[in-house]
Amino acid sequence: MLSRVQSTGQQYRVAKLLNRNDIDGSEINSRSVGEQRRLGDFTSRHGEDGVRVAAAGGEEFRDIVATGKLDSATTDRLIRAYDRELIDKTDLQRISRGLDKGNLDQAAVQKALVRANQLDAKGHEVVKVKTAKQANRVYRERDDQPPHKEGTAVIEYEAQSPERFVRVYDGEGDPGGPWVMKED
Repeated sequence: MLSRVQSTGQQYRVAKLLNRNDIDGSEINSRSVGEQRRLGDFTSRHGEDGVRVAAAGGEEFRDIVATGKLDSATTDRLIRAYDRELIDKTDLQRISRGLDKGNLDQAAVQKALVRANQLDAKGHEVVKVKTAKQANRVYRERDDQPPHKEGTAVIEYEAQSPERFVRVYDGEGDPGGPWVMKED
């Protein structure tokens, strides 16, 4: 990646930035020229904040950046959500793995980030972001109908103000099923 940086001074700043955030430069240098370019563009665009998020997200997140699975606008939203502590390091890694394994796409990530911002604006606390596949696992293990659509992101949150929830029941099985949804 440093070979793409124009001046020695810039190379020094990038190297310090990577070292300060415990990112191994050899991992980056082992990537293809195109991947190195995308990582360099990411670093140039997002600077310290982007590198900090890339370090927190681990190799999976850097793979997402290097392969271009998220556009820059979605990456911007992800960084802002991390900076505002709407999502944490573990959420970032779950999102990255979901993208890497094909359990999430860019649209699902965008929608989840919009929803997390809406919840935050209403004063609720986002607890966890995960893929529908992860959230549905417990239901599949019990042979229950999974409540979350595959390919989406699920946001667990703690309501900080009164809200109304309903239990959906189709007339078959147990009307006291394991999940509820917001009334609206």
